[in-house]
Amino acid sequence: EVVDSRRAATFQELQSVELVNRLKPGPGGGGMPFGWTVNPYRGCEVGCVYCYARPTHEYLGHADPAEFESRIYVKGAEPGRLHEALKKARESGEEIPIGTATDPYQPADGRFRITRDVLRAIARVRGLRVGITTKCASITRDLDLLAEIAASSELIVNISLISLDADLLRAIEPRAPRPDLRLGAMRALTGARVSVRLFVMPILPGITDGEPGLRELLAAARAAGAREAVWNVLFLRGSARGFFLDYVRR
Repeated sequence: EVVDSRRAATFQELQSVELVNRLKPGPGGGGMPFGWTVNPYRGCEVGCVYCYARPTHEYLGHADPAEFESRIYVKGAEPGRLHEALKKARESGEEIPIGTATDPYQPADGRFRITRDVLRAIARVRGLRVGITTKCASITRDLDLLAEIAASSELIVNISLISLDADLLRAIEPRAPRPDLRLGAMRALTGARVSVRLFVMPILPGITDGEPGLRELLAAARAAGAREAVWNVLFLRGSARGFFLDYVRR
C-alpha cells in the first residue's frame, strides 16, 4: 500500500516480522563488529550518489539503482516482538546499530516516526549497546529519549559528514542537511550528555581526500563535541559502482 508521496519519492508500507534483525555471519565468519541491525526503512531518500546500499533494493525486485531513493519502504513491527528482540540482543552483549543501510532520520521520518518508536522500545530495556548513524540534524527532536537511553545503556550517535564544502555536498548528497546543521546537531547531542562520533565515510578519492579539507573537518567536529572520528574508503559493489561512476562522468 502506498502511504505517502512527496518530492520525487513514493513510500509504501512493508510489514516486517522482526525490526531488530540478527546478523548472519558470512561464509568465512566474522565480518561486522556488531550482531544485530535495525533499519526502519528500505531505501533512502537522502540520495547519496556513493551509497553502497543501493543493491539491497534488488532484493525487492528493483533493478534500477535510482529506485533506492525514489521507492521507499516504511517498516512496521509489533511492539511486543520488538521488546523481546531487544532483550535477546542485550543477552548477547553485542551492539545494535540503527541505520546500517538507510538513514533512520531521512526526511520522511518526520511523518512516520518509526525511529522514535524504536527508541521508545530501547528506553524500556536497560543495559543495551546501541549505535545510531545519521546525516540528518532532525535527530535532535529525539533528544529526550536519547538522553534517557544514554543514562541507562551504552549509546553513541555517529554523525556522518565527509566534507565541510556545502556546495559539493549538495551535489553528491542532494537531500542531506548542510554541514553546519550537522555540526549543530553534534553540539546539541553533546549538551544532552549523548556521546557523539564523526563518521567520515567514505573518503572519496580525488574529491574529499585533500589533507586541508580533512583537517578542517576533524577540527570542526572536535569543536562540536565529537569524542572520536572513524573513516573508511569508498566501497562500491554491483549496481552501486556503475551508478557512482556514471555520476562522476557526468
